[in-house]
Amino acid sequence: MKSREHWQQFFKPETQTSGDQLVTEKNVVLTVTSDTAINGFVRGGGNAKVSFVSSSIAAEKFTATCSCSRAAKGVFCKHIWAVLMATEEKHPDFLDSKSVVEMGPAPAKPTTSAFKEKQNEFKKLQAERLRIRHKEMRQAKKSLKTKEAKPSKFKVSYPADVQEALDFFNSNGFSFEAHMDEEGLKEARKVLSRIFHPDKGGTHEESLLLNQYYDTLLEYLGS
Repeated sequence: MKSREHWQQFFKPETQTSGDQLVTEKNVVLTVTSDTAINGFVRGGGNAKVSFVSSSIAAEKFTATCSCSRAAKGVFCKHIWAVLMATEEKHPDFLDSKSVVEMGPAPAKPTTSAFKEKQNEFKKLQAERLRIRHKEMRQAKKSLKTKEAKPSKFKVSYPADVQEALDFFNSNGFSFEAHMDEEGLKEARKVLSRIFHPDKGGTHEESLLLNQYYDTLLEYLGS
């Protein structure tokens, strides 16, 4: 294993000092190790991911990469020095046959175009979801109008607005034909609120419609 003095030739003195401080403050974590690779994470002074890779155990050279901006310019940074010192201490076998460290390419970052592509894909999915939701709403309204045109299966003595509210709850799974009370009405509203709320996949229009019909029936019960 090469000594600390051997590796100093690749790093500036100030870089070594800053890197030593990161090691002293225990900011270096070696997350993945193998015979030909060392991966580390460095906290403080700008979090950074560092990787050491060699072609084989006996290779004299290994490549160092770091996610920081300084390394992106092809300069050996304090993060690489810190991980090198931690490797020398905890995994010296990796450095046994090594005598040269070379700068590798900076880790690839997601491109702006790739990010925009994901955004556009998400927007398309949202638009399709809204289209389907609006179609369901139109069908529901059409169904209500059709029921209004036919003889109602509820009591014909109900006022028109009450009948419309009853048909709405019935079409959504809550029939009050046989019996209607305040407790059952509140329970139906509670369940449908969770379905129609915008945060749960519903729409603002559906929530308003539910509250409107609920108030109509509640007022009718109290009359």
